[in-house]
Amino acid sequence: MEANVRSFPSVSNAFPALLLLPALSLSACGDRKEDSAAEGSIPDPTGQTCSDDAQCGDGTICEAGACEPGDRSDSPEEAIPVFYEEDNAGIINPVGDEDWFSFSGNAGSFVRISTAHAESALDTVVSLYDAQGSRLAWEDGYAGGTVSGYDSLVHAFLPVTGTYYVKVEDMGSFYDGEVPYGSDSATYDLRISSQGDGGDEADSLQSAGQSHEISGANIFYPIAFSFPEDGDSDYCSLILPYTDAPIYLFTMQNDDGSGATPLLRLYDSAGTPVFDGEDPARADGLQLLANQDDRYVLEISDASGGSGADHWGWAFVIIGEPGDGNPREEEPNDEIANADSLSFEDQEPDSGVYLSGYGQGFLSASDDVDTWAVPLAEELYISIALGAQDYGGLLQARIEVLDAAGVAVATVDSPAGADEGALNLGPFPAGDYFVRFSGVPDSGMTGGEGFFYRFGLHQSSFEFSN
Repeated sequence: MEANVRSFPSVSNAFPALLLLPALSLSACGDRKEDSAAEGSIPDPTGQTCSDDAQCGDGTICEAGACEPGDRSDSPEEAIPVFYEEDNAGIINPVGDEDWFSFSGNAGSFVRISTAHAESALDTVVSLYDAQGSRLAWEDGYAGGTVSGYDSLVHAFLPVTGTYYVKVEDMGSFYDGEVPYGSDSATYDLRISSQGDGGDEADSLQSAGQSHEISGANIFYPIAFSFPEDGDSDYCSLILPYTDAPIYLFTMQNDDGSGATPLLRLYDSAGTPVFDGEDPARADGLQLLANQDDRYVLEISDASGGSGADHWGWAFVIIGEPGDGNPREEEPNDEIANADSLSFEDQEPDSGVYLSGYGQGFLSASDDVDTWAVPLAEELYISIALGAQDYGGLLQARIEVLDAAGVAVATVDSPAGADEGALNLGPFPAGDYFVRFSGVPDSGMTGGEGFFYRFGLHQSSFEFSN
């Protein structure tokens, strides 16, 4: 946890009733804007004499008898008191300016803090501090990238009743090595919204304290959680509009004030776990490849086993469009006679042969196997890279290469809990081959949509390196 040496002054405000806001649309997932370097110029205030700030225009203050770019909110001691559900105007001017705001909050409540603006070069970073100067949370964009209509979007938790402080600055001031920005047009609106008290306690897998009815793809839904007692778990039910789409889950990462290590576990409507993972970021978050159900329950617990006012966080869920991802298996495909076909694309290397194909599926029962056809036009390696356990999948896969007679000519077992990189098998003479996926014996596979696999399969005249 990062802390400052000074304590912040006390400010008291009253707030309206708590309000839970809807989900937000997701746009491209990136961390920064390309046009964040300093640009433009600040008007020269020379000749504008003054005796107080009221005689200066917006975005300027009276300093040494002249109007200068700036404001009076450059420190916690000068923080502007704000209220929930109100737009508060701010400006990053001059270059490197930072603005401070203060508000009152109740212990155990969750908040959302956002900035929005029309200035293309302004890229805000928003940070939340407690009264002792400890940073609780911050974001450049939001937990998974950027969100349409917002610049920065912070989700946080208030551990005690008291005064809290919000700092808004340009990302060039926040990140070492970046160029600070500011101008007389770098305006923004700040809004603080209450998000309630999290899940109803005590909730359970059968009676979730939170619920989201997901309306469609590429909309993220925030899920607040806290662990006031050891062994506590929070639950959220998810109702989906369709099947055969990827489900993405990830957690807030810039939560300096939290000591929790969230463990996410997803269950289908029958209460069967389909995947789990520990504190995933958006870039490598959990992913159920193709949902088979339209109702799930997410359980969030603390992998570290801790509890208290500093054990909290946020998880986020997004779904894709039906059919998103690699081509799906089609049953029946247990035998080489009904193997699924793969579409291979020529990668056009500078020399040699390099063809790539992709697929995904799941093993519906403990004895289920899936078979894919891989014809080789000449002697080539077959290289396979898996990608499911790293996304929370439960399948520890056995991969077999079969010849045209169905005889295994190569067998590889993936290790538990991690995916294999490039497996260089062969080289094999030209002919018809098949790749078969099954569960590693004695690995505990029971079958179901949680036992999924995803692969990239390459035919090449050279070996791949990991």
